[in-house]
Amino acid sequence: MNNTILVLGGDGYYGWPLAMKIAVKYPKTRVVIADNEWRRNIVKSFGFQTLIPIAKPAERI
Repeated sequence: MNNTILVLGGDGYYGWPLAMKIAVKYPKTRVVIADNEWRRNIVKSFGFQTLIPIAKPAERI
């Protein structure tokens, strides 16, 4: 059986840890992270940056 779990908002405060927990707990399950990066883009558009730089999901994996 080929299982896939889609985590919406996977780059967010809850989404990222949830996706990582699922990946560790169910290693044979594919975990797909979807996120439109709205928060990252809105912060950047105002000319700000986060206090603690957060790497993109591809870099964090």
